[in-house]
Amino acid sequence: MLVDGGRTGTWKDVKKKQLLEVGQGTRFEAIVVTHIDRDHIEGMLKLCADDDFRAEVGDFWFNAYKHLDGVASDDEIEEFGVAQGEQLSTALADRAWSWNARFGGKAIRIPDGDDPLETLVLAGCLRVTLLSPTRHGLRSLMGDWDKWLIEAGLKPEQGEPPDEPEVQEIESFGGGIPDLDSLCAQPEDNDDGVPNGSSIAFLLQYDGKTILCGADAHPDVLEQALRRMSYSETNPLRLHLMKVPHHGSGRNVTAGLLSVVDCTRFAISTNGSHHEHPDDVALARIVRSSDRLKTIYFNYDQPRLAGWKDETFMADNNFRCVFPQPADQGCLSIEI
Repeated sequence: MLVDGGRTGTWKDVKKKQLLEVGQGTRFEAIVVTHIDRDHIEGMLKLCADDDFRAEVGDFWFNAYKHLDGVASDDEIEEFGVAQGEQLSTALADRAWSWNARFGGKAIRIPDGDDPLETLVLAGCLRVTLLSPTRHGLRSLMGDWDKWLIEAGLKPEQGEPPDEPEVQEIESFGGGIPDLDSLCAQPEDNDDGVPNGSSIAFLLQYDGKTILCGADAHPDVLEQALRRMSYSETNPLRLHLMKVPHHGSGRNVTAGLLSVVDCTRFAISTNGSHHEHPDDVALARIVRSSDRLKTIYFNYDQPRLAGWKDETFMADNNFRCVFPQPADQGCLSIEI
């Protein structure tokens, strides 16, 4: 399974070097684009357009506008129009890959109400349990679909989108030694971004190991999905790895979400260049989530993380940080 493609530079510098080595005969049971956001989708556009990528693809998971049929009413679909131009939709049509076939060609989302969450079993016995999005999360995209496409760089006629301004969502305490008490005392402000609310997030289970792939999903949606599976503070889900939602944003890593999982390994994927993720408050919540030794994996080293990798600070707070070697920035293998 391949999940998301990063930005254009990710394909150029990281994924192309690795993925083109798989060559003819390799099969991905699923390739997933979790939602329409530039830092998840641009690299996948490059992959789809690269003739040297010849691996077999079992199914491509991506919610485009056409998949909102059944999520919204027919009147709403007609009002906003189905023939929306999307670069990824065009690329998938050119590739002729199976698209959302495991979901009947319809939207990938969790059931309404308290109905059981769906678990798919892929070839090789990989189990995939959807946690997000909800029907509401997808419907929220409809009214401003063109706006979100433009922000994601998916309108065919717009060309390469400009770089986003660097925005800091949560107060940062700089590169010094973090004050965990002050950080954990900050009030929570849950993510309510519309594209993030449409994220495809899921559990992966294989050979007795469980990974949570959080995409940019809203933390309350993830928490409530896990509670629907009967997990709670007194019966947390044992995770062998959490792919931390939204690159470690403080608006997506909440005490409530962390309270329903039992996890000591956390992976954060970002170079921090656009929103200065991960947020200090998210890291503090992870460190304080349990008394056991925790490992936080970063696929990029950042100067602003200097305080977090101070040896004395890590030892005093029972966690450790793992970074790639300088020549391997962006690439990190994690054995679980």
